[in-house]
Amino acid sequence: MRRHAFVAALLAVATAAGTQLPTGTANAAKSSLNVTSIRVHNLIVVGGSCRNIDITARHNGPTHNDFDMDLDIDVWRGRKYVGSAYVYDDRPGRVVGDYFWCPFLDGLGKFRAGPSEVDWYNWGRRYSSGSFRDGTRDSFWVKQGSRTKVFVDRTRHRVTFTPRAQYYSVNRSRWRSWEGHRVVIERRLATGQWKRVARTRAGHATTVFSPKRHAWRAVTLASSNTARSRSGVERI
Repeated sequence: MRRHAFVAALLAVATAAGTQLPTGTANAAKSSLNVTSIRVHNLIVVGGSCRNIDITARHNGPTHNDFDMDLDIDVWRGRKYVGSAYVYDDRPGRVVGDYFWCPFLDGLGKFRAGPSEVDWYNWGRRYSSGSFRDGTRDSFWVKQGSRTKVFVDRTRHRVTFTPRAQYYSVNRSRWRSWEGHRVVIERRLATGQWKRVARTRAGHATTVFSPKRHAWRAVTLASSNTARSRSGVERI
């Protein structure tokens, strides 16, 4: 439970009474208190609605229940400031929250989270609090989803593949055909590794000579704004 209202009331009473809240502890804590890492999940877009992107910030502060920390994290796409993420749900040694991403406001691409405005509160026997700006950063991607499917026809020792591909268009809010996009046909070896046997394009039939039965799959080579996707594995 957040206790910011209590903090405001405490400060107001202390000011009215001319009381000095303990500052030595606050100054000492500030000198050693840091955000040690920020981790932001990537997002693959497969629908037109806004989404919450999970964020976890770790710190080197106390892990007992009397210590709280909040972060207001700047979010950038390139040189453009797009908003902030409020991370406030305290756990031992970390704080979790999210960034509210919307397709028509934030767009696609590579984002940066950080720097942050940090507020902390120690609710122990000697109350102390403080704030500072922290430069810890992390980057994350928001990309359009993609999906593939492979149609297979085998005639004796020849296998014909016809891959199909689609991507989710954020601008049009629907799945669109990705005909002509480059794909790779791969064969799984006995070692479990995958070997490339042909390059082709989505929608184009490609024939491969295959004297034995193998497991195959197709992989899309995604563009910079689209996530890489794989078709299911088939044994033919």
